[in-house]
Amino acid sequence: MYNLVNAWRSSGGSLPALVPIKPSGGKGRARLTLAVEAVIGDAIDHFYLTAQKPRLSAVVKAIRRRCRLTGIKTPSVNTVQRRINELAPTRVAIKRDDHKAAQRLTPAPGSTPEARAPFDVIQMDHTKIDLIIVDSVSRLPIGRPFLTLAIDEFSRCVVGICVTLEAPSATSVGLCLTHAGLDKRAWLERIGADCLWPMCGKPARLYVDNGADFHSEGLRRGCEVHGIQLDYRPINRPHYGGIVERVIGTAMQLIHELPGTTFSNTQERGAYDFDAKAALTLQELDKPRFSNSAFFLMEADSAS
Repeated sequence: MYNLVNAWRSSGGSLPALVPIKPSGGKGRARLTLAVEAVIGDAIDHFYLTAQKPRLSAVVKAIRRRCRLTGIKTPSVNTVQRRINELAPTRVAIKRDDHKAAQRLTPAPGSTPEARAPFDVIQMDHTKIDLIIVDSVSRLPIGRPFLTLAIDEFSRCVVGICVTLEAPSATSVGLCLTHAGLDKRAWLERIGADCLWPMCGKPARLYVDNGADFHSEGLRRGCEVHGIQLDYRPINRPHYGGIVERVIGTAMQLIHELPGTTFSNTQERGAYDFDAKAALTLQELDKPRFSNSAFFLMEADSAS
């Protein structure tokens, strides 16, 4: 009250003198001088955004040293932290890591063929299963099988699989396409799976990578005969096959729960002796009572 009376008297009785003065800073407004902002910006550009990756405390120390030398007010730690938090993540990744790190933070360009209905676009890919299987007679380890998997891009449902000891080829591609096209009831009865798998049909378009098996003359002619358009992903652009590769990756995580798994790498495997632990044959790998493999793929897809 005393300050208001003094303000009114000193202004000669002017009523506007009683209006509170708005603060110069506040939320959304800068409190620092341009000189301090310039020092902070320079330190961030030429010290923080470097491959040396200095800590926040080192950046603050450098800023305060510069401010003392020029005789200006030093900013607080929180102020410097806020300026760093406002930086674009891609810019930080490029300067402090590399361009590959920045690419992981940037949306992947391009798009896959548009699917407007089920079986409009089918993505297919292969992988070597992270599991050692055994011979059905000797029960000795004989190697790792291969999985060929087809997924419908529109519904995200797995529509066909093929598990074989042979390396990926036009044959495994054809078997997977056959499995995708046929009614699954007879196959489910054969492996003893008490469930439904209603997805079946002929794809309008098959979207694959540039492996030699997908460029075979047999596959090309077979697709022509059955009216299937064969499309290829751009070279060195793995994200174009992200739908099928994600399902395969999730499926391998479930495979790691089975005896004889090789895991994904030596760090995960540790001292686990996969040859000694191997227990499943190729036929048993299909049996749901052993591995639930008949539908672990669809469970993996729903989890993704």
